[in-house]
Amino acid sequence: MTTVSTKKICVKCVKGTGIVTCDGCYQSFCHKHLLEHRQELLQQMDQIHDQCEHFRKGLSQQHDPSLILSDIDLWEQESIEKIHLAAESLRTDVRQLNERTVNDFNQAVNKITTSMKSSRQANDVTEPDLTAWTDQLQTLQDLLKQPFPISLISDEKRTSTFRFIKVKYESPLTNFTHGKVKPKQHLTIKYEPRASDSQQVNTSIDEKFYRVAGHAILSEDGLTATSFGYSSVCGIKLYGRGIHSIRFRIIAKKNEGIFFGILTSTQEITARAPELPSVYGWRDFDRTIVNGNAQLKARQENNIQPGDQITLTVDCDHAKLALSHHQLNRRIQLSIDVHKCPFPWRLVVSSYGEDTIAILH
Repeated sequence: MTTVSTKKICVKCVKGTGIVTCDGCYQSFCHKHLLEHRQELLQQMDQIHDQCEHFRKGLSQQHDPSLILSDIDLWEQESIEKIHLAAESLRTDVRQLNERTVNDFNQAVNKITTSMKSSRQANDVTEPDLTAWTDQLQTLQDLLKQPFPISLISDEKRTSTFRFIKVKYESPLTNFTHGKVKPKQHLTIKYEPRASDSQQVNTSIDEKFYRVAGHAILSEDGLTATSFGYSSVCGIKLYGRGIHSIRFRIIAKKNEGIFFGILTSTQEITARAPELPSVYGWRDFDRTIVNGNAQLKARQENNIQPGDQITLTVDCDHAKLALSHHQLNRRIQLSIDVHKCPFPWRLVVSSYGEDTIAILH
């Protein structure tokens, strides 16, 4: 039986001399084309290497962290700003509470001196009166020696990285009557940065007129302001978060120009507060005031009359202000630039003379 052997030939030139089989592709090549085949393999390897380098360069471009780093920078700036606002609010609280404590002591001393003056005029001073006045004065002196009524406490309920602090106030003259002191009542004031998810509107039942610039006087309860010329009064509350409504009644109005609005709490009010750079609001419901500049109208209307009721809505969560006129059934609103009027805000009402405005609770 004859065995027929199959002769291998080069896949390139179809010749049968010097044949070598490639162990990679299992094809047969002559010596010349084997070298070419090896060169092709090297070229393909170089192409893969180039693709690797191209991928390496694209890797840094596709995974550029600059956007995330920018977000971190922005977060840092916003956090610092919130801390600055919170710190300034705390400073304001401490100053107000300290002023309140001094006023409470002055009022207590005034009660003693007024009682003595009355007895002197009536010429009916008795030994029990002298004893009572002495006891009352001694009680005030003892209270003054007690620890400072304002302190800072940490907010332990917070779970965030930042440690928040609060102002703790213990009035040394709470329920001071006839020289006797009842147990202290504690008042804690806390400021928190505004939260964008808060939608509830709160009626500011604690709001009252607090400070006067110009020619105006306040009622004893701080709910009514009467002006006799250019004057401005600010509210006692600070607004840094949430939505709040403050309702007013116009008791008397002679001149045009009652202004309702807000200003940043660090801005000292003046008699012409609507001209201050942080002020936002409306004069007589038809002239908008932005950063102390009036947005003039071609025609002015006397929209506010005695007996009218006005509601100012302070929306800290959306940095907006709104004014509602209940008799006209009209509502206007205004956006606040928090960079020009930083939180916390304070109520300001201004008059151009001979007006009386009351806060309704």
